[in-house]
Formats: sequence, structure tokens, C-alpha cells
Amino acid sequence: MAAPVSSAFPLTARPMTGRPQSPGEGQPWQPGRAVGTSASRVGPRRRLRAYWILGLVALFGGCAVWLLAWYVGSPDYLMRRALGAIERKDGSALVALADPEEITRLGIRPSAVSGLLEEILGQDRRKPQSVKVAAVKDDRISWEVRFSSPTRDAQNDRYYIGSIDSRRNGWRLILTATLRSMCFRRTPKREAAARYRRLAQKYGIDGLRNHHGEYVNLAALHEIEAQIDRR
Repeated sequence: MAAPVSSAFPLTARPMTGRPQSPGEGQPWQPGRAVGTSASRVGPRRRLRAYWILGLVALFGGCAVWLLAWYVGSPDYLMRRALGAIERKDGSALVALADPEEITRLGIRPSAVSGLLEEILGQDRRKPQSVKVAAVKDDRISWEVRFSSPTRDAQNDRYYIGSIDSRRNGWRLILTATLRSMCFRRTPKREAAARYRRLAQKYGIDGLRNHHGEYVNLAALHEIEAQIDRR
């Protein structure tokens, strides 16, 4: 008969002595815990990865903001806004897009621009068929806005949007040159030249800033009409 086991010798296994235990050895496994991995090593790696992600987000965000600011200040964006304002007959929006110097010097009011657009466009609500760059100078760009195919019978079914790079205000609309160009749409040259001058007098606009950026008063416009008549 075997002798009973003495309680002085417990059945629980003890770790062997003589070497240090590695982290996690002899401990029960817990979900979500990396056994044998030092938390001091994982922490810096995660922080470094987070810094990289934040840095990339900041970089791409900064590039996006820069590109948006560049496009908003570009002549193409100006042209699109001007085209939309003309279609809506929004005089206030067009005045906001124009060079403040032109607005002040020629005494242009938003209500005057809206009234002039109403008389020029009337009930014509057609959308342009094409918009393309017509001329590019050092500090000026103009676009041709065409409403029909360039056939012999529809040569004048178009107008031009002019812009100038103002040193103080960036790219700005040459408002009066654009309005005068609209008077020539589907109208003979002699009638169109006189039409803008009459409308300018009616709505209190003191002249014109042409596509070259030069100012012309109403008296000079009348002389231009006379030259056209003599041709």
C-alpha cells in the first residue's frame, strides 16, 4: 500500500530557479495583451505613426487650400463668375467683380448695370454654345462668348468678356468694355456704338474703359461713332 502524500509538498508546479522569467512567462493569457512584447516599445511606434499621419494630412490639406486660393484668384474663375452674373442680370455681382478704380472713376452703380443688362438682353435666355479665349496680353485676357455657330448670318451673335490684372486687386472684370461689347451682339456696328453711349447716358455711366484698359469719356465715344459713320 502506497504511503499518503504529505501536505508539505504542494502539487502546484513552481518555476525553475536559476534564470530570470521573461515578460509574460508563467502568467495567464489575457485577451488584447501581447505576450512577450514590451509596452515601452509599442508606444513610441504608435506615436510615430500618428505623427506621420497627422503630418501627411496637414500637408495635403495645405496643398488643397493653396490650390483653392490660386483658382479663386485666377482669370478663369473670374470669367465663370461674370458669365453667371450676366445670365442672372445681377448688377451687384458684376460691380463686385470689376476693378474698384473703374467703378469709382465712371460712377457705376449696381442698379445701373442691372438696368442696362435688362435693356441689352431683354427676354433672351439662351445659354452660350461656346466660351473660348479670344486674346491674351501681358496683363489682360478676353473671352469670346458665342451663342450660335460662326456662320455668315450669325457672325455677331457673340460678345466679349474682358479682364485685367490689377496690381492692387488681382484679376478684375473690365465691366464697361464687356457691356459695350454686348451692345454689338446681333446689331450693326453703327447702331451698336451709339446704343452703348445712349444707355450709358441714361443710367449715369460716365464713359467706357476699353479692352486695353484705357478710359474713354462720352464725348470721345461720340467721335468714335462719327468715324464709324464716315467709313
